[in-house]
Amino acid sequence: MFMVLVVLGTIVTYFVFLPTSAPKQLLLAVLPFGGEQAPSFLTRGFPSDLRNNLALSRDIKVIDFQAAVDVFQTDDFRGIMEELGVTHFVDGTIESFDGDFTATIHVRLVNATHAVWKEVWQVRLAVQPGDWVATRNSLANSVRDELYDQVDSIEVETRESTAAYFTYLQALDAFHARHDPFAIELLSKVAVEERSTRMDFLQLHLRYASDGYLFDSREMFDPLESRMTLEDLKEQLQASQDLGEFKLELEKLVSDYPNGYPASALADFYIYAGWYEEARSLLYHWAQLRPKSFNVGVRLAHVDFLEDDLAAAERSLQIAEARSQDTQGAAHWHNVLNYNTGKPVSTDQSKSSLGKVMTSFQIADLEHDLEFQRLYEASDCDAKLETSLYLNDLYAAGQQLDCARRLWVTPPIFWKPEDPRWVQSMATQAYLTYLRKVGYSEPNLAGLSPLSNTELFMPRRGKVFRFTSLEDILDYLGWERLGEF
Repeated sequence: MFMVLVVLGTIVTYFVFLPTSAPKQLLLAVLPFGGEQAPSFLTRGFPSDLRNNLALSRDIKVIDFQAAVDVFQTDDFRGIMEELGVTHFVDGTIESFDGDFTATIHVRLVNATHAVWKEVWQVRLAVQPGDWVATRNSLANSVRDELYDQVDSIEVETRESTAAYFTYLQALDAFHARHDPFAIELLSKVAVEERSTRMDFLQLHLRYASDGYLFDSREMFDPLESRMTLEDLKEQLQASQDLGEFKLELEKLVSDYPNGYPASALADFYIYAGWYEEARSLLYHWAQLRPKSFNVGVRLAHVDFLEDDLAAAERSLQIAEARSQDTQGAAHWHNVLNYNTGKPVSTDQSKSSLGKVMTSFQIADLEHDLEFQRLYEASDCDAKLETSLYLNDLYAAGQQLDCARRLWVTPPIFWKPEDPRWVQSMATQAYLTYLRKVGYSEPNLAGLSPLSNTELFMPRRGKVFRFTSLEDILDYLGWERLGEF
């Protein structure tokens, strides 16, 4: 009897003190699948869509799929894991494939935190042509379960037919292969009644990328649900003009969707409020999710610049260059920093109107510079606005505010809020009207303070067991009576 009580005491103690939060610092990558017979939209498009579903998780950080694609092409597989910095990865193989999209797939979850990797979970499934969406949902929920992310099962709503879903996967594949025009062409052929919001979002993203608006055109700002909610918050701010309420709702959104774009938007708000340390922490969080992003290094350099740490800004730009294959972009932003700090500017190869401004001996010469005029006219509204600010053409800058996609409540990168050029532009009627339109006309930040990353990303739910009696515990263990001891 004594041993029975000891065993029962041990069991009860285990369940009473069982952790109810997810393991910290889980960083997951979904890798492209193998399969020589399968089309690339299943070996690359399908795992990309799986990744986007997993990104809805609350307690798992999921890195950008494009980063996985880029580093997966190298030969050193262990180096891949070190470069991505992940603790776990999902990979798979399409073992058989028929022309009617019937397939057998093998998917596994691997723990990469130890010298000898450990397979945590694996499954082999026979997939029928109409089962790919359900298979994606099932795989994502199984991975969440294995990683203690016990949110309710997430079934991403879709209204595509099987053919439309495969078209979406083809577009994702083309997107990751950097064939944007082909991806746009594919999406445009899907009938309106079969289009999902994810299709519309991808198509919009591709158009933004083709305009040069995105720093990293391969980034997919998912989950889509968080991006849509963010746009709703912005509309509410325009109506309420209440920045305090907007801040609280934005922080809640970031906490609900830690893998989504709102984390980047909150970093921008913290910069606007002058909360630079917390903004930097959010950008570090974003850097984990976008390990190949050039954008995040530039923005970290901007925070360093705002804090008058030019040496740190230089280091951040060097990191940005190391994280990206775009050496011309890195050189461009070094020039922007040098130009605004009075240092020599090298030849700018970015082929941008701002690059021409920085390397011109006389600004007046640009009026008759045909190449500058061509570059300026080919730019999107944000680039035109920024170039106009550098030229001190406040009228031209004001003309671009209505079509700008960036929220222009903070100055250009490597300008400070007290910069006379920015102060002068903020005093124009066009800018004051713009501030009222976007809800920033009366910035009342008194009494407000930022949340730390610990507060924002505190795990909420893990593998939680709820027992109200000893019988519940025995039932969970499969023991119907004490005599089974």
